[in-house]
Amino acid sequence: MSKYADLTIACFGFLILMAAGVTGYTKGYRVAEAEWSLKLANEKTAITNSLNKEIQRQIDANAESKKREAERIAAMEAENKRLEELVGELQDAEKLDPNRDHGGISHDSGMRINKVR
Repeated sequence: MSKYADLTIACFGFLILMAAGVTGYTKGYRVAEAEWSLKLANEKTAITNSLNKEIQRQIDANAESKKREAERIAAMEAENKRLEELVGELQDAEKLDPNRDHGGISHDSGMRINKVR
């Protein structure tokens, strides 16, 4: 063979090896890209699920807190109503007390004061 034929064969061989290398590299890149895209999608799904669970936990906690708040408000309103009724009763009893105009605390006045405590 001639010197140029050997050089031509060597150049074609080199080009074939380069083409195979580039093809293998890009194929490997595409495989790695697909794997990482899948991993990234799984991570995004996990993060979204965690976020949704946390949001739901907060919604549930707020609902429970509002429920307890409503119960406390109802209890406070009932206690307030009871105290207002007691004050009304004591004011009525004061109006009926024959010693209300005397300068001092009568036995009945002392009893009314002790009821408020």
